[in-house]
Order: sequence, then C-alpha cells, then structure tokens
Amino acid sequence: MLDSGWIEEVEELSRKVAPDAPAWKASGYAAIRKHVEGDLDLSTARERVIIETRQYAKRQRTWFRHQLPSAAVTHLNPEDSRAQAVVREWWEKAE
Repeated sequence: MLDSGWIEEVEELSRKVAPDAPAWKASGYAAIRKHVEGDLDLSTARERVIIETRQYAKRQRTWFRHQLPSAAVTHLNPEDSRAQAVVREWWEKAE
C-alpha cells in the first residue's frame, strides 16, 4: 500500500478531511498521517501499520470463531500435506 501511493493519499486527505473525522480511525491511517505530519519516520509508521493490521486480523478471527458452532467449522493446518485435499473435498461438497 505504501508503494502504491498511500502516503500521497493521506497527504491529500489531510487537506480535505477534518483531523477529528472518524475516517482517520481506519486501520493504519493515523500512523501514516503522523508520518505525513512529520511526527513519525516512515519505518516506525510502517511498523505501527503492521501491528494494527495484525491486531485487527486477530479481532476478526476471534469474532468469526464465535459465529458458528465448532462442529460446523473445518480446521486446517496449512502445513499438513493433506490440507489441499481437505479443502478440495470441502469445496466440492459445498457446490
């Protein structure tokens, strides 16, 4: 995202969006905004974005874990040699 113009996007948004707008609470935007404002170097901002993204993903996993009964969930170990076969079998049943 950084290589695709995120910093430039935040620079533009900083000129148009109020500093207290809820949009700045989106994952990573506060850190990139602090970089644009000169309060964080790019490396630190990048690390904060990575941490925020991991934390968000963890919250999503926790939320999803409670949406279905455990028996309805197929658990996979991606390092298991049969993982692809299990996915293929599950996918074919779902069709």
